[in-house]
Amino acid sequence: MNSKSSFHFGVGWPSILMIFVVLCLTTFGVLSYVTANADCKISIKNSQTVQGYYRANRQVQEKLRQADGALLAARTNTRQALKSGAAGSSEIQAVLKGNLPKSKKCEECYRLFSRRLLSQCSGIEVEAGQTEGGALCCSYAAAAGRDRKILVEFSVNPYASAERYKITEEKLVPTQSSSEENRSSESTMQLWQGSSKAG
Repeated sequence: MNSKSSFHFGVGWPSILMIFVVLCLTTFGVLSYVTANADCKISIKNSQTVQGYYRANRQVQEKLRQADGALLAARTNTRQALKSGAAGSSEIQAVLKGNLPKSKKCEECYRLFSRRLLSQCSGIEVEAGQTEGGALCCSYAAAAGRDRKILVEFSVNPYASAERYKITEEKLVPTQSSSEENRSSESTMQLWQGSSKAG
């Protein structure tokens, strides 16, 4: 009797191969899901960061518009005070009655009017000191979300200047919290510097 030897796969090999393929596909599916989920979270955070920055930038521009309006009003008040020789404030009254030249009276009245009107603008801080050129130094900040804020500092130009103010610094900084007080200033980002022409 001739015995023919034939080689054939049993039922176990295709089952093992099928299990291996299913495991590979499941693993790749889970990895794809985890990656897509992480990308989605990063995209949402990025979107919130960008929206927060532009929302803060809009607030910054609104504050700058208010400050510019206050400085324009200070110029108008200065012209009227010099023309009429009278003003409501005792400080300005003292300047007008003093023996200063007209240009100095004009500058001092404008500085006093500017300080008073800028101090009335919500959120704008006017420093008590002056710079070397006699300009007032002002600052304000707007929250940009995610523990950041846009900090703007500007100086008020003299009355005779064509520009009412000059932005001296505008930067994105982390908000100070108890855990971040010792963070170095290297994490700030310098932003565009600008100024306003007198209208």
